[in-house]
Amino acid sequence: MNLLDPVGILGALGYHAFFLAPLLHVSLNVWMAWVHPPPDWREWLGKMGLVNVAGLAAYAVACRLPVGSSARKPMGLWRIHHQAWVVLVGFLVLTAALQAYVYSHFGGLRGYIDLFEKETHTGKSSLTGWGWLFNISESFPRLALMAVTLMLWRRGKQSWLVLGAILLVYFGLLILFGGLRGSKSNIVWSMFWAVAVVHFCLRPLTRKMVFAGLPALLGFMTVYSAYKHGGTKDFEKAIAGEDTKYGSSLTKEALWDLSRSDVQAFLLYRMSRVGTDYKLSWGRTYVGALALLIPEALWPGRPPTKIQEGTQILWGEDAVLIGKASNLYGLAGESMLNFGPASVPIAFGLFAMCVRGVRSYVYRLRRYDGRVFLLPVFLSLCILGLICDSDNVLFFFFQYATSVGVVLLFTCRPVRSVLQLPGSL
Repeated sequence: MNLLDPVGILGALGYHAFFLAPLLHVSLNVWMAWVHPPPDWREWLGKMGLVNVAGLAAYAVACRLPVGSSARKPMGLWRIHHQAWVVLVGFLVLTAALQAYVYSHFGGLRGYIDLFEKETHTGKSSLTGWGWLFNISESFPRLALMAVTLMLWRRGKQSWLVLGAILLVYFGLLILFGGLRGSKSNIVWSMFWAVAVVHFCLRPLTRKMVFAGLPALLGFMTVYSAYKHGGTKDFEKAIAGEDTKYGSSLTKEALWDLSRSDVQAFLLYRMSRVGTDYKLSWGRTYVGALALLIPEALWPGRPPTKIQEGTQILWGEDAVLIGKASNLYGLAGESMLNFGPASVPIAFGLFAMCVRGVRSYVYRLRRYDGRVFLLPVFLSLCILGLICDSDNVLFFFFQYATSVGVVLLFTCRPVRSVLQLPGSL
């Protein structure tokens, strides 16, 4: 199995999300806040575990369905032509200019950070309406790494010292292009994209490297959460090992960023109790996610996302008038919000079919196929599809696939001849 086979990645993540995380919740006695808890969390973790067993069984069956011979053959080749440099340089100049405009508009680098820190205390965002511009400007690091990869692609295996230096510079660019506004997910998923590009294009990673990198990733997520919720002061405290306003910890990252155990158990409890006032959404959260593609200025009354449905089930039917719940519910949780617990196996079965499609890309893409730069995006979608919601998945796809996809649209051409095509990845 390839190290970045989505089935393998989801197997490792699922071991944590479905087995370790529930045990950690009970042993550490740590649960979601701001809700009226069930009488005994363990009972509902167990019942949600049974629901997930049905979902995982459907996932396992769908992943093991036989594959036709045509689906096992290498795909046709889309080669990046020599004029790609002109397109890449043009996009790099555009994205850098937009980011410079952002900093200039908000009073320079220091003013930008001060504005972000003010938002962490007031809870009011001054960056509303800038999402489309951030989507373009913050793609600079990915396009820059794409250019470096094209330079090194055909020069043989590179040393890990060179590749490590490239990733370190790339990480610095991520901080400069988006990281200073507290976007932890942007940094984490952009680093995943970069590491996957290195793995598929320049030099395959080893499992030892992955095991060594995971603690560094979790450590960064813990420290950066302090900056995201408390600004530079909390960031400095987290570095020094002191308590912060948010109380960032490895436990919180493991239980609430990489799992949805207690949230899903609570949903099942609220839906199952006698006299529940929650009404199923019947697909409204998915429609609300699709509606995000249309700017609110063009569609002021667009359908609400899962925030409204989640607020109602967590806090009560009238709670949307006084507050909004920003929880994530995961694949099983959002499916239950819409169609109830019985829909979870269907959701997992459909998810498995998507994973199969991405998996075929991993094994059927030929060497030097330009579409390999989109492969890490699809791998990320498999992970997000399990632990996040439809609006997060859709936003991620357009944020990460748009810039790379547009560049490939202008620079990739299919190879018409089948003679001397390079082998698969």
